[in-house]
Amino acid sequence: MKNTIYKLAALLALSIFSCHPLNMEVPTETCSSSYKINKSHPKAEKLQAKLEEIVALDIPGAVIAIKDSSGIWAAAAGYAKTEKSVPMELCHLQFGQSVAKTYMATAILLLYQEGKIDLDATIDTYLPDTLIQHIGNTQQATVRMLLNHTSGIAEYTSQPDFIDFYLRNPLHQFEPMEFLPYISNKPVYFKPSEGYK
Repeated sequence: MKNTIYKLAALLALSIFSCHPLNMEVPTETCSSSYKINKSHPKAEKLQAKLEEIVALDIPGAVIAIKDSSGIWAAAAGYAKTEKSVPMELCHLQFGQSVAKTYMATAILLLYQEGKIDLDATIDTYLPDTLIQHIGNTQQATVRMLLNHTSGIAEYTSQPDFIDFYLRNPLHQFEPMEFLPYISNKPVYFKPSEGYK
């Protein structure tokens, strides 16, 4: 289990921290949700007020959802697509993109705080050679370099074959292992710590 946590953290860092968001439009249409919402949830009124406060700050649209011992409560406000006045609904996709980097960094730093990961250890310390043998800089770049974008490892979002697949399948939900072929046998951008990308 311990090795699995290390491998997962390093793999996710490798796949997430080396990305730039793609600028593409995803269609938003009226949809319906199959979740059973507890409309009398004890936190509903307070969260609805917070949701309206967020949208009042010129945020186009937002969704809040919670699940606790009182059940599920969720609501949406604003617009999913302002140009066509499509109201935000619970089932509209919300791409995390670079926000995921914050969560990953927090998870890795928690592992560091617990003494379970060394920020200055090279990536190959945590990932087996079978995963990274064809990815440049993995024997020199450290976990810290992944976190601060100085590893020099190729980015999958810059690869034409990834862009082609993603544009043809914008709603595809990638598994972390699916990103590796896009950066395997690709040239590195620079030697570790000698650049930023």
